[in-house]
Amino acid sequence: MEIEWTLQRRASSTTWMFGDLDCAGAYSCRTLEDELREQKLMHETAIPAGRYELEFVDSSRFGRETIGLLDVAGFTNILIHAGNRDTDTSGCIIVGDRIDEIAGQISGGTARKILDRLKRELQAAIENDDRVFLVIRNAPGDRFVDSGHIAEAKEIG
Repeated sequence: MEIEWTLQRRASSTTWMFGDLDCAGAYSCRTLEDELREQKLMHETAIPAGRYELEFVDSSRFGRETIGLLDVAGFTNILIHAGNRDTDTSGCIIVGDRIDEIAGQISGGTARKILDRLKRELQAAIENDDRVFLVIRNAPGDRFVDSGHIAEAKEIG
């Protein structure tokens, strides 16, 4: 069986972007990512909206059993992890439960065990021989910060 988690992004600021993550239809947490850019700038660009399979990867920075997104075109080592600022993202998705929209910060990913809960949900699905996909949707009408063009999502399906 396939299970979908959905990341609904909020409108991108010039330096970061918040979102809301639902796991299999139930609200799970807030997210923080880099801003949307049409031309990739290393460590400063959110991944394209789309559908990505999730699996556990071995990260040299975050350890074994880090949630990774597979086959993200033009990007490598895209992970879901804890952090506080967009400088902690490098294209990855940071999770937490509280956001500061003025400072562009997120908190609670590790302290409130949000990341552990996401890992448990992914592990349970894998043990059940299910595949888990993350569907990322841009905010309606959102624009790339570098070009001003509308950030249309590729077909998700």
